[in-house]
Amino acid sequence: MLRVDHLTKSYRVGKGRHYVFKDVSMTFPENANIGIIGPNGAGKSTLLRILGGIDYPDNGQIITDHTFSWPLGLRGGFVAHLSGRDNCRMICQLYGIPHGELQKKLEYIKELTQIGKYFEEPVMYYSSGMSSRLGFGLSMAFEFDYFLIDEITAVGDAKFGQLAKQTLQEKAQRSRVIMVSHNMSDIRSFCDVGILIKDGKIQVFQNLDDAIESYLPKTKEDPKAKQMLERKAGLKDLAKIQQSNDKASRIKKQIAQSLEEIHDKLKNENLQIDGDIGDFFKQLGTAFQNLNDTQQAIECFEKSLEYDSFQFHSRIQLATLYNQKENYERANEILDEAIILDPNHLGLNTQLAKRYLREGNTKLAEEHQLRAIKASPTNPNSWFLLARVYLTAENLDAAIDAIIKAIEINDKNPSYHLLLSQALYQIGAYLPAIEAKSRSNIASQGEKAEESNLQLFEHLLNQVENLNAKLNC
Repeated sequence: MLRVDHLTKSYRVGKGRHYVFKDVSMTFPENANIGIIGPNGAGKSTLLRILGGIDYPDNGQIITDHTFSWPLGLRGGFVAHLSGRDNCRMICQLYGIPHGELQKKLEYIKELTQIGKYFEEPVMYYSSGMSSRLGFGLSMAFEFDYFLIDEITAVGDAKFGQLAKQTLQEKAQRSRVIMVSHNMSDIRSFCDVGILIKDGKIQVFQNLDDAIESYLPKTKEDPKAKQMLERKAGLKDLAKIQQSNDKASRIKKQIAQSLEEIHDKLKNENLQIDGDIGDFFKQLGTAFQNLNDTQQAIECFEKSLEYDSFQFHSRIQLATLYNQKENYERANEILDEAIILDPNHLGLNTQLAKRYLREGNTKLAEEHQLRAIKASPTNPNSWFLLARVYLTAENLDAAIDAIIKAIEINDKNPSYHLLLSQALYQIGAYLPAIEAKSRSNIASQGEKAEESNLQLFEHLLNQVENLNAKLNC
């Protein structure tokens, strides 16, 4: 059974409230794939988020004995500084995937997402399409009674969209879907019945075409006009996306042009660099790192150290990049040199803690992370990493204490609540674990949106042009 019972949902707007739903009740058709349609702002995605447990009503409840995925197409909720693999591992563990099956699940997700080496990179460097692919692949690794889909076209480009549809069709043989879309072709492909949300009311149609015709009444007698309106409804938001993508593309070309000029100037024997040369190559390495050009970034950071061996930023980033390339010998060499120069450096001890945690030496990982905390006791990420160390060492009480400390400093980070939920689950505190997971969902919704690709490229262009201006031939 799936029933909405006296549901009320509102949002604060200015000095008042906007009610999406007010005391709405309805029963979803059983054993059916359900298409949810309606105008923009009607509450389609809001209803989907409530069904998926990542948003909550003001009053009322969802009565069901079914399991639901999170909404496919939702790009939030990942921990920005963790890799795609680590995000997926954490969520799989949270959902109780046995250790023996975990590696198989992760490889399935990596193959399905088709993001290649970026699966091992921090998700902060992902495009919106890559984040959507990761969310889609992660969802497909689980079995749910209902898969919630918020615009299937949002999971990537056209080629991946076809793969996503094929994968969902296979899932639909064992599960059901509840789909929100402006594309009536997708609604017809996946759904048996329709739900129209309009003006705060929810109307169920056993005949899908009746729902579509009620949504688009003026086109009922004109098939061509109907097709045009459906296409317009499905593509309305893509114009804005395309405009943003076009601008980002132009900026990327400007960045590439500036980097090419820098590359040519660096070949000149008479070149003079204004300012600190070590700092110049550090900044250039950071630019390449943000563009996911790992090899160029490594070369620049190495060059930075040739001119200034005390460039700790370059050392730490080099260690990170070499670890990503699985050149652990060089990464360890860089860290061993750094520890001689400044054994109390915050970033250095954090990198060493991660190194020993990866190697399974939780004792040394703890030692270095405690040094990092001593250097910056109010840094919540330091307490978060210490909690991960204790969790790996199966010191659950210490892990819980450390993650609570991180939450006391910053209760807006969803990854902290997720880790607390995981630790509480392992000690059998199931109700507190559920509460912690709920707080993680709330924090995800309340988080400030990450810098868009366009803003990132604009920042990079400014950075690269400033570097170019420092070169005098």
